[in-house]
Amino acid sequence: MSERLIMTGALVGVLATVWGASAVRADAGTGERPVEVGNSSSPSTSASDRPFPRISLPGVDGVVVPPDLAQRLLGTNHGKWTYWLPSTATIEKFEADLPSMLKKNPPKARRMLWAELDHYKRQYVGMERRNGQRVLVTHLHCSVPDDWTNRIYIVFDGGPCHATIWFDLKRNRILNVFVNGYA
Repeated sequence: MSERLIMTGALVGVLATVWGASAVRADAGTGERPVEVGNSSSPSTSASDRPFPRISLPGVDGVVVPPDLAQRLLGTNHGKWTYWLPSTATIEKFEADLPSMLKKNPPKARRMLWAELDHYKRQYVGMERRNGQRVLVTHLHCSVPDDWTNRIYIVFDGGPCHATIWFDLKRNRILNVFVNGYA
């Protein structure tokens, strides 16, 4: 069985900017309709038949998206990105520092996100730029479908129940926090 990435909402253009237009197949509609994503040469298909590696830490329930799956579904933005598998130690360090980083510099759309992190499931994606910069992209969801452990799940709209954090491993700092709004 092959894999599929499901994105919902009207703000697909954010990924077009981040990953490159060839990686995003947009839908002209709005709301919570699914939008399939993949690289320009191969469209995405159905869910993985194997669950992603699970991360279970105090207050954290998450999965790590395998690099081969991330590359097939998210593309490489014309060779600008490759994918790597974040280790448990990398995720533990990130999660230990995350509340204080968010408290110090909270996102405007969700000032108390740092205090609510234990309400969110996570999907971790390791991305690396051509210049060697490694980024841990963490998708946060307070509500997930049953198959969230074997499918990349990205939601646009849906309010602050969904957010994405881009974290630079070398500099040990958050690059961006995207908190969803409502359409």
